[in-house]
Amino acid sequence: MLIIEADSYQIQPNCALSAKALFIIYSAIFSVSLTIALFFIYLGAWIVLPFAGLEMLALGLAFYYLSRCSKHWEVLNLEEHQLVCSYWVGKGLSQQQFPRCWAKLLFTPAKGLHPSRLSISYQGQWFEIARWLTDEEKQFLADKLRQYFQCQL
Repeated sequence: MLIIEADSYQIQPNCALSAKALFIIYSAIFSVSLTIALFFIYLGAWIVLPFAGLEMLALGLAFYYLSRCSKHWEVLNLEEHQLVCSYWVGKGLSQQQFPRCWAKLLFTPAKGLHPSRLSISYQGQWFEIARWLTDEEKQFLADKLRQYFQCQL
């Protein structure tokens, strides 16, 4: 999801459900699965319970991963002389600064199953930006950033 403000671009994964909604859905599925497993235990098929537990563990881990990813974000601030990229990815906040006249933008279009990539190069290092955007949104952002990086000397 790309949110455009004056000289700033906020990028977030497109998460349809909040962490609370994921917990409610998980609780409902867990309750139904446990009820079915207990019914089979009552019928004498106790082996169903460990498999139901493994399924719920896998589903719980997947929902936990989804809820963590929903908190990631990236902000690109276009300042007069530099581009400031702020990232929040799991472990904490990190920031990169790219001088406007010295940084290089690279847009790699999608090929087959590989999505397009948008990267900024500075001092021999490449930094990928806009990971969570669709290919069309990355192309739009690349066009805007190309205009920004055209240095007026």
